[in-house]
Order: sequence, then structure tokens, then C-alpha cells
Amino acid sequence: MYNLRYHIASLVAVFLALSVGLVLGTVVVERGIFDRQRESIVQSLQEQFDSLGAENKELTAALAQRDRFVESLVDVAVANTLEGETILVLVSSGRADGFGDVRDAITQAGGAAVTFVLTEPSLGLEN
Repeated sequence: MYNLRYHIASLVAVFLALSVGLVLGTVVVERGIFDRQRESIVQSLQEQFDSLGAENKELTAALAQRDRFVESLVDVAVANTLEGETILVLVSSGRADGFGDVRDAITQAGGAAVTFVLTEPSLGLEN
């Protein structure tokens, strides 16, 4: 009927099934753990992002308020400080992006801006 080979084969099959079940069960449990950890990390990052966004809004509002305050003081602080003065402004032909602001500040202070445009690089001293 049943011989020793049949008995050994059935025992091997049982232990093989147990080991496959343990491996598959471990994989399923680990996936659940990894999913929970991933969700936790994503939630933590979202909270940090929201916190930084709120802080950024507060800082932007404070900066805008400071800029309005400074602009309101500029008129008072520089009014007539250069009254009757002539100011020489040197401008490079290659780089004149801030010239308009400088000229406006001098005019706002009551001075007159005289512009000298440098057409040669390095004041022409290379030659």
C-alpha cells in the first residue's frame, strides 16, 4: 500500500508548501508595511510643504509691507537733499540697465543728472 518513498514524498510536499506559504506571507506583510511607510512619508512631506507654503505667504506679506514702508520714507528722506547739485553719472555702453533708476533718484532728490557714456571698454585704457 504505502511505502516509505510515498511517505517521504508527502512530507517533502508538506514542508515545501509550508515554506512557499511563509515566503508569500512575508512578501504580503512587507508590502503592507512598505505601503504604510510610504503613506506616512508622503503625509509628512505634505505637512512640511503646507507649512512652508504658509510661512512663504507670511514672509511675502511682510516683505510687501516693508517695501511699502520704505517707499513711503524715500520721498521724505531724500527730498531736496541734492537741491541745486549736479551729479555726474558714468554709464558703460555695454551695461546700462540701472541707469534709469539712478537718474530718477537724483531727480527725486532735487539734483540734476549729467550722463557720461563710456563707449570704450575699460575707459579705453587697453590701448
